[in-house]
Amino acid sequence: PFGKGNRLEAGVKSSLVNTDNTAEFFDVVHEVSTPNYEFSNRFKYKENINAAYLNFSRDWSRFSLQMRLRMENTNIEGNQMGNVMVKDSSFTRNYTSLFPTLYLAYRADTTQTNQFGFSFGRRIDRPDYQDLNPFTYPLDRYTYYGGNPFLQPTFSYNFELSHTYKNMITTALEYSIADNLIQETNEQRANIYYSRPGNFGRQTVYGLTVNANIPVTKWWTLMIYSEFKNVGVKSIIYGQTLDESRWYWYVGPTNQFTITKNLSAELAGSYQTRILSGQFLTIPVWQIRAGLSQKVLKGNGSVRLNVSDLFYTNQPGGDIRNIANSRANWLSYLDSRVATISFSYRLNKGKTLKARQSGGSDAEKGRVRTN
Repeated sequence: PFGKGNRLEAGVKSSLVNTDNTAEFFDVVHEVSTPNYEFSNRFKYKENINAAYLNFSRDWSRFSLQMRLRMENTNIEGNQMGNVMVKDSSFTRNYTSLFPTLYLAYRADTTQTNQFGFSFGRRIDRPDYQDLNPFTYPLDRYTYYGGNPFLQPTFSYNFELSHTYKNMITTALEYSIADNLIQETNEQRANIYYSRPGNFGRQTVYGLTVNANIPVTKWWTLMIYSEFKNVGVKSIIYGQTLDESRWYWYVGPTNQFTITKNLSAELAGSYQTRILSGQFLTIPVWQIRAGLSQKVLKGNGSVRLNVSDLFYTNQPGGDIRNIANSRANWLSYLDSRVATISFSYRLNKGKTLKARQSGGSDAEKGRVRTN
């Protein structure tokens, strides 16, 4: 009914999440345990998201079009159960939003030497469930971490214009605007630093990305991803005005070498300059990793040796700005140099195993933290 080459899809989805998080702390004196109600907590959370979508697509000889409209209705209830030291607190939230997306593709020639694309979309990023828990607990003597029941979801508009050459090199111009960006915030009270997630007013990001997969020779393939972008943030955090923009560069090459029919090697790494992220300005970081792979047992098995961070340089750090009357920075010494040896054996030679389908709850699972 929609004409040859047209395709129309529609669907609905509903998700219901219930979490009950309990943290119990005890003071132990002379092997006698006494409940510490100040640091103990129980947080109950309910979330119901109902969504419906409509999708239209069409292909021509050199042109493709896809349009999608999704509507979501969200209903939230959160309750921190009180005790003799902590007051009970609760919140509710309800909102409905529309999310349009558009994809355009144009093939300039029949050999697909040059392909152009354009995409636009509005998306939502919801806070992790634990981030909504108002409970505050100590990380160390001078640092406390807590949740934020007033967190709002992040809404963003994203634009991309891309060009692909011979299916090997893709370059893209990107631009995005995010409102209520969820980021970690830091505040000082007396001698204590309090860290919690918060909403930043607006973040804009624009720049260039390059993604290439180049067969340099018969035995050497180079894969490289790089981005050169500007990040700008405008917000007020704990009475401090944050209005800054900064360029950064990231590059991550991977070299794959075929040494013999059964032996291959890989040498990869990454480098990034200082990056602006909310109140944080990270320091430059680089690292190199390497690996060897040997096929055994007539090609059905393989032995792999991998070493990460060969020169032990992946030590992130940076400055924490916009803290009233204070200057803070951090440096992490990670156990990042790791060597692993693995063996794998293929039992289903000549057959393909189907990937297990998800239950449609990947978005919800991604918002559950185990730490």
